[in-house]
Amino acid sequence: MRVNTPVIDVEHKFPNDPSAKIISVTDLQGNITDVNDTFVAMSGFSREELIGQPQNIVRHPDMPPQIFAAMWKALKAGESFMGIIKNRCKDGSYYWVNAFIMPIIQNGQIVGYESVRTAATDEQIARATRIYKKMREGKQPRKRMDIMAFVCYGLFLISFAHATIHPSVWSNVPCIIITLGIITYIIYRKNHLQKLITRCFDAHPSLINSLIYTRKAGQEGAVLYDIMYNLKEVDTILTRVKETSDRLTAIAQEGLSLQEGSATETTARNQQAKELLSEMQEIADNISNMINDISNSAKETVRNSDSAAKLVSEGKDVANQTMKVIDNLSDSINKIASAIADLASRVDDIEKASVLIKDIASQTNLLALNASIEAARAGEAGRGFAVVADEVRSLSLRTEETTVQIHNLIERFKKTAQETVALAGENQEHAQEGVAQIHATNQKLDEVLASIDNIHALINNVNETVQSQASTADNVNIKVQHISSMSDENVASSNNNLKQMEEVSTISTELNSMISRFSNKDHV
Repeated sequence: MRVNTPVIDVEHKFPNDPSAKIISVTDLQGNITDVNDTFVAMSGFSREELIGQPQNIVRHPDMPPQIFAAMWKALKAGESFMGIIKNRCKDGSYYWVNAFIMPIIQNGQIVGYESVRTAATDEQIARATRIYKKMREGKQPRKRMDIMAFVCYGLFLISFAHATIHPSVWSNVPCIIITLGIITYIIYRKNHLQKLITRCFDAHPSLINSLIYTRKAGQEGAVLYDIMYNLKEVDTILTRVKETSDRLTAIAQEGLSLQEGSATETTARNQQAKELLSEMQEIADNISNMINDISNSAKETVRNSDSAAKLVSEGKDVANQTMKVIDNLSDSINKIASAIADLASRVDDIEKASVLIKDIASQTNLLALNASIEAARAGEAGRGFAVVADEVRSLSLRTEETTVQIHNLIERFKKTAQETVALAGENQEHAQEGVAQIHATNQKLDEVLASIDNIHALINNVNETVQSQASTADNVNIKVQHISSMSDENVASSNNNLKQMEEVSTISTELNSMISRFSNKDHV
């Protein structure tokens, strides 16, 4: 058996408050799983020191082991146990309790034990102290004779003996017989009442408990113990129910307070939600309008892109035609340049011919001069020939001058032809560059046309997406309305929950009050 030390002879009195009770719950092995504040205050242990520890952490060495053996025997058999127990505090002092322990049964199985301990009376403590001391000394308590019955029967025998010794008093025999009958009837009624009470309560007390609680042994002590036992059992049940009711009341009050706050907060949130939903609805309407505008813009862009594509196609056709014209112009320039070059080569022949003519004119002039000289020498006979010579010389001079002019013209023509050939070459280069630019422009126009096609496809996709999002915006609007309805339902539900919590709180308070009214504290 566990022996807790140290021990000091200092009693820790139970609180004067009649409602003060020690409550504890243990598992099947007797380990503490729950205690109330009174247990903590009386034992001196903290709640953390008690939870998980065996219940015998408060066992006092003065308690006989037989008491706890009887207790465990009753509990394991599924019965309750009542006893006057001396417990030890953490500092070694002690306190007395009137303990009532019940098994906790769930689904037909014992799952733990619960105990309610109240203050023991001074008489109970005195008798328990005396009896427990004898038990520790190895002595057994003895039954005490029913003094009243012994006195009644003694007086009857004395009266009967007196009547027998003094015959003159035989006249009192009828009175004695009647008295004996009354006493017998009273004893019969008493025994009948005791059997009836025993049959109703049937606590089967031990001799020790009968002596401690009633100071009587036998049937009368058992009956009194049965009554006290059942009153204590009812008080224990009511105590446990009241404790649970107190917890329920506290939870109900807390839940009511939280529910009131929640209802207020829900109402405020509902108002905020309505404002937010109103803004969301306005946003949804704006989105819907914006989507319509985007859709219209997309359609307009498609039309514009079609027009741009048409213009690009026309520009491409013009570019192709321009390229053909430039190609033809380039060919013409090439031909002109070639013709001028050929003409320039022909001019060289003309220049050679003019040089030859000039030489001929010079020789002719020289011959004419010689002819004139010869005519002068011939005199009158050569006068006609002189005239012809002068004419020939004049013609040769004019021919020579003409040849010089032709030479000058040829020089200017050659210079002009060279410039024309150079210009034709430059124009040919420009034409080639123009052709290259036209080709590049044509390629760019192809790329622009492809880009326009891509833009057209993208805009169509955007338009389709916008159209789908338009239905989404409508769905958002519907959802907003649904959320608003749900928000109203939440407020209504919160108000209903508040009413239910108020009803639970009211019922819990009434139950607590009812238990307090029906508790039999003064009978135990």
